[in-house]
Amino acid sequence: MSMVQTGCESIDSLLGGGLLPERINQIYGASGTGKTNLCLQALVTAHEAGKDVVYVDTEGGFSERRLEQLNGGDASSILEDVFFNRVLNFSEQKKVIDKLEDLDVDLIIIDSLTSQYRPELGNGDAREVNQELGRQVQKLSSIARENEIPVLVTNQVYSDFESNGDEVRPIGGDVLKYSSKVIVQLEKDGEKRRAVLKKHLFKEEGESARFDICHNGIDGVE
Repeated sequence: MSMVQTGCESIDSLLGGGLLPERINQIYGASGTGKTNLCLQALVTAHEAGKDVVYVDTEGGFSERRLEQLNGGDASSILEDVFFNRVLNFSEQKKVIDKLEDLDVDLIIIDSLTSQYRPELGNGDAREVNQELGRQVQKLSSIARENEIPVLVTNQVYSDFESNGDEVRPIGGDVLKYSSKVIVQLEKDGEKRRAVLKKHLFKEEGESARFDICHNGIDGVE
């Protein structure tokens, strides 16, 4: 087993070397904090290392143009190799996740796990929707363990009104919280960004790393 690097030195250092294999690695944060950029950077880095990747886009945030910027002007070489899935609703997400166990890959990226779950809560039986999300999370955990690979998922947030709206919390409740063995919050830090370690099997919580979103990637900041 080996860690899969994200391609941002400061974040990889924060994670103890990279994304943890056999586990769900969760990245959450408000809009514009860099979640999709980090996923795309991880995709490019894994492809450069000769790894096979599944990329599931549930938000429509996947950009071929951005991929070109991150990969030196060439997106086609990655798109030819990656198992790419565009998900339009929660039902499609269920089907895609169920099929992942049949693929022999080195990294699974889902951006995000909760964007299609969130509206489903208002359209159906909340209990059934939560049960289905829990089932999907357990399926991903099982795939990660059995194939000894990391699963990288992003997560949306909501404002915690008990803190006067000053704090944001990840969606998905305890199921996603406990199943994710690595959790990182991304937040804006002036003109830069900050990654804060909220949970890790082998490291203390509260450590942080600053980074910048540039034209050609994500760079660490001292």
